[in-house]
Amino acid sequence: MKSAFLDWAKQEIEYEIHQEFLHEDSNELVYVCYVREQEDNEWQRISYGHTPEKAIKNGIDEWNYLDTVGRG
Repeated sequence: MKSAFLDWAKQEIEYEIHQEFLHEDSNELVYVCYVREQEDNEWQRISYGHTPEKAIKNGIDEWNYLDTVGRG
């Protein structure tokens, strides 16, 4: 599923949600949120959750953190 959310600066950030294993040695399925930055046009894994809604919320929180505080 592809969609977009508004970040802290009201910019539209495109995201996708995929169901994947938590990591390569796990059999636990989670929903993973990927975002696409405009500069490099590549998808990056940013968060996960046990529901699509939680993955999106975690993705928005992580994006806003990285786009403000995380830049240093």
